[in-house]
Amino acid sequence: MKLILASGSPRRREILSWAGIPFEVCVSDADENLKPGTSPVDAVVMLSEKKAFAVLHSHPEFDGEDYVILAADTVVDLDGEIFGKPTDRADAERMIRGIAGREHRVHTGICLIHGGKAASLSETTRVKVDRICENDLKWFLSQKEPYDKAGAYAIQGLFSRFVSGIVGDYFNVMGLPVHQVVKLMQTAFGIQPSDFK
Repeated sequence: MKLILASGSPRRREILSWAGIPFEVCVSDADENLKPGTSPVDAVVMLSEKKAFAVLHSHPEFDGEDYVILAADTVVDLDGEIFGKPTDRADAERMIRGIAGREHRVHTGICLIHGGKAASLSETTRVKVDRICENDLKWFLSQKEPYDKAGAYAIQGLFSRFVSGIVGDYFNVMGLPVHQVVKLMQTAFGIQPSDFK
């Protein structure tokens, strides 16, 4: 059996590798636009489902008992406002100023498709960020890290120096709550990580 990761995210690939779960990558070309007013939790579930089904539709050979498609989507949620990947430096600065000195939530939606059936869920982690002085803010925004990450930061990267605590799954903040992925495989389809080759 093969696990197909419908994501180009290096973080998701790392997490699956660390967990010893074999996989192949097939990046989704799903439309990631959402209706205005979509809640952050609904957004990540819907986007993970869109990504998974986009890969299934473009690769009908994955529609069988020998494959599981895994898709995920992660956003930062500050008081109900979705922070995705910043569009430019000003957008990254707006996000970092927003979360500095406060607690926010990180939501990841995951969708699995196997044998023509889909199963989805979301995971939420609370992240507390310390205050960030102007010099540190300017330094951080001059780095590469903020510009391809939801919320403009990576908890496992340079931004780690500003994170004062979390409540919940650390790997969820990185982009893939691998424990929940494994549990969903088991409960929805009776599949174990050792089934993948």
